[in-house]
Amino acid sequence: MPAAAGEQEQLLRAKEKRLAAESERIAVRRRFVGIKIAYWQAVAAGDHGRAESLAIQARGLADQLYTSRDTN
Repeated sequence: MPAAAGEQEQLLRAKEKRLAAESERIAVRRRFVGIKIAYWQAVAAGDHGRAESLAIQARGLADQLYTSRDTN
C-alpha cells in the first residue's frame, strides 16, 4: 500500500504541473483576446496610434503562445 501511495503522489504532482502550465497558457490567451478587443475598439474609434500599439502587444503575446505550444 505505501508503494501505491508514492506512485499516486508522483502521478498527481505531474498532473498538478501540467495543469499549472495549462492555466498559464489560458491566462496568456485571455490577455491576447482582451488586447484584440481593445484593438478593434481603437480601429472603430479611428485611434490608429493606439491600434498600432495594441497590434504590437498582440504580436508579442501570439509569439509567446506559439512558443509555449511548441515547448509543451
